[in-house]
Amino acid sequence: MVAVVSGNGLGLDNSSLRQLGQGLGGQAAIGQGNVAPVVNTATGNLVLESQDEGLIFDGLSLDVLRTYNSQGQLSGSAG
Repeated sequence: MVAVVSGNGLGLDNSSLRQLGQGLGGQAAIGQGNVAPVVNTATGNLVLESQDEGLIFDGLSLDVLRTYNSQGQLSGSAG
């Protein structure tokens, strides 16, 4: 299922997801490979996030994420 957010930014930082906490419609965590698809209704942007690794040590957490942004300007394995 796809999570639906709204906002004028390119990614998720200035969207309703970040402004309202979990202000989204739908669940993005369901699907194959733990890919979290999010669609921005204001811009039509599609963002896919997938967590590769997670580490919790002494109360601190470190996550390694891969992100695809349909309106992003970078390309290649590192961007």
